[in-house]
Amino acid sequence: VFTDPRRRTRSPALRISPAGPAGFRGAVAQIKGHSRGLDFVGGGSSEVEPDTLGTQSRRVGWDLTERLIVVGGDAAGMSAASQARRRRPPEELEIIALERGSFTSYSACGIPYYLGGVVPDLDRLVSRTPEVFRERYAIDARTHHEVNAIDLDRGAVRVRSKADESDRWEGFDHLVIATGATPIRPPLPGSDAQGILGVQVLDDGREIHDVMASRDPRTAVVVGGGYVGLEMAEAFKLSGLEVAVVELATAPMSTLDPDMGSLVAEGMRKKDIPVYTEEPVEGFESSRGWVSAVVTAGRKLSADIVILGVGA
Repeated sequence: VFTDPRRRTRSPALRISPAGPAGFRGAVAQIKGHSRGLDFVGGGSSEVEPDTLGTQSRRVGWDLTERLIVVGGDAAGMSAASQARRRRPPEELEIIALERGSFTSYSACGIPYYLGGVVPDLDRLVSRTPEVFRERYAIDARTHHEVNAIDLDRGAVRVRSKADESDRWEGFDHLVIATGATPIRPPLPGSDAQGILGVQVLDDGREIHDVMASRDPRTAVVVGGGYVGLEMAEAFKLSGLEVAVVELATAPMSTLDPDMGSLVAEGMRKKDIPVYTEEPVEGFESSRGWVSAVVTAGRKLSADIVILGVGA
């Protein structure tokens, strides 16, 4: 949570330690490497012109309404927005939540169950829609709005509307960054082929569902044996695909002790899901731009679709 060090805030719930500009910059430095797709500008930057901020930004003078901008519309971001609303009414605090995807406040953990047919509709994974946030909580939740730059000196974020690809600056008094991390995509030969997908947000789930419907894959390979990887392997198996899991460690589920992870692998193999441990992926093969195989240190696995579940 960032609070402008040059202004006195009336909100104890949103206040950070008054360390001044140096502390403010230090906090920014800590998150620069962890926030998806954000550029930080400032230090006299001329990127934000005063007349581009509009009348709805950075209230001063007689208008005491402050503005909180939340970047990211899933669990962390919308929880922060909801907590702020509980503590301060709309006449004191305007709240805008900016989400680059199509959904807010959803259960990403349920994506494999949607793909496996256990959850029949993607909308069943959405807890609260933008309309609910606007009507019930006076939180202006905007989907398909991506923040691509932050100017801390002037207290503004640059927002791109995916509807018309236009950019505009929105001012803030308080800022929460809740974008999550970027999934790892190993820089391996052939990794730019189509059909190599990650599972992070609901839009990813919809993309995988569309691929399965349009291309009717027969074989799948899941790279990574953590929670997401095993759930996706199960989902593919429920959908009738031949699926294999490739894991770099000695056993899947590295959060468990190795002997417990070995039991998990044994259980998967009994369900006709091969698990290849201690096999680093060396590359991918493709045909006409679409992935066709995963090459490990020990074998080549046929793959009409590949899921990367190696973390972030």
